[in-house]
Amino acid sequence: MQQRATGNGGSGPTDPHLGDTATYFQDDKRPVILFDGVCKLCNGVVNFVLKWDPVGTMRFAPLQGVAGRALLARCGRCPDDLSSI
Repeated sequence: MQQRATGNGGSGPTDPHLGDTATYFQDDKRPVILFDGVCKLCNGVVNFVLKWDPVGTMRFAPLQGVAGRALLARCGRCPDDLSSI
C-alpha cells in the first residue's frame, strides 16, 4: 500500500524527510486516497472500500504517514494540516 520514496527528482517536496512523490506513480498509476489514520470513521471507510475493491484499484495512505505527508506537500498543502473533513 504505502511505498517509501527516495531522493528528490525535482517533482517532489523539498523537505528531505518527505522524499520524491514521483516514485509513488512511477510504476503504479492507481490513485492514492489520503485518510486520517487516527479517525475511526475514516478507517471504517477505508475498510469498506477495501472490501468492495477486491482487485485493488485504489491505494491508501494515512495523512500522518510519509507518503501522505509527501503527497500533501506536492499539492501545496501543509503536511502538518490534518484537516480531513
